[in-house]
Amino acid sequence: MDIGIPKEQTSAETRVVVTPMGAYALAREGHRVFVEKDAGADAGFSDEDYEKVGATVVFSPQEVYGRAEAVAKVQPPTAGEVELMREGTAVFSAVQLGARVDEAVRAMMEKRLVAFGYEIIEDEGGEFPVMKIISELVGHMLPSIAGRYLSYYEGGRGVALANLPGIPPAAVAIVGAGNVGTTAAKSFAALGVQTHLFDRSVVNLRRAEAVVPAVITHMAEPPNIARACTYTDVLVTAAYVHGDRPPMLVTEEMVRSMKAGAVLMDIAIDQGGCCETSRPTTHTDPVFEKYSVTHYCVPNIASAVPRTCSYAFNNNLKPYLAAVASLGVVEAATRDAGLRKGIYFYGGACTHPRLCDLFNLEYTPVEDVIGY
Repeated sequence: MDIGIPKEQTSAETRVVVTPMGAYALAREGHRVFVEKDAGADAGFSDEDYEKVGATVVFSPQEVYGRAEAVAKVQPPTAGEVELMREGTAVFSAVQLGARVDEAVRAMMEKRLVAFGYEIIEDEGGEFPVMKIISELVGHMLPSIAGRYLSYYEGGRGVALANLPGIPPAAVAIVGAGNVGTTAAKSFAALGVQTHLFDRSVVNLRRAEAVVPAVITHMAEPPNIARACTYTDVLVTAAYVHGDRPPMLVTEEMVRSMKAGAVLMDIAIDQGGCCETSRPTTHTDPVFEKYSVTHYCVPNIASAVPRTCSYAFNNNLKPYLAAVASLGVVEAATRDAGLRKGIYFYGGACTHPRLCDLFNLEYTPVEDVIGY
């Protein structure tokens, strides 16, 4: 199969989902890999790195999309990118329900693309392997980002995250005990931060306590979250719902009650966000202030470490991409139930219930369209 790796067009998107070693593995299996010029440059992978392992470097998006039977990219394809694709192309990308626009959705259906979403591809254990590793990476990054914006010179409270003798530690409240939230709790707690973790599931909280014994757990009920807003130095919202937009758990009044100079980090902003006062920001303009609270709402946080993140994407996506390339979409999806669940468009049909709800589309079970 001919596989295309385009250069991302989204502002401040620095990652690539197939590294040179990934391209080598695909080429060794008999596939042709077409990499758009400079697609991996921001992640430290040169065009020569790809050429050395058997990939072909092409010089325009028209060429990479025009050649490819399957495309692997980070961000959801835009309507303009879809226009360049061949009908029936298999596309691997993020879903990002909160960022979807009608124009792109309609274009993907009209082009009869087979669209796989990283957030909904499952493994045998019911985990989401492509996004799990990215979530863990983001969780580890949050303390350093929070520490920066707590700095006096960044408009923060002037509070250090590190635990010091005789000085009460800073407090962080994390809403959502999934992969991002639990990893963030682990990283904050390691610095001696008083770490509070909220979730609606006792099972998730028990699992988090096993990983982070120092964490203080709470049920994610509105009064508990409201109280936490009054005492926390850092509020992290990371409440994801599989295949849907996250719940709006932090109201404007809760934000208004936070300390002046506190930091609010809405990590679920890529799916629509959990806070009423949130709006997407960028790596070049990452924060804004509302009610004297610094809001950090960058959707693609891991783009700040594109080399590490690209390796993570590659290692976890490669088995699925290779299966589709070698077996074809129907056979690969028939053999792998988790990959089958990761399809949200097929042959002009929408096979993702929530996407259908958001855009008033008719829902078709994926098993019906692939003949499984």
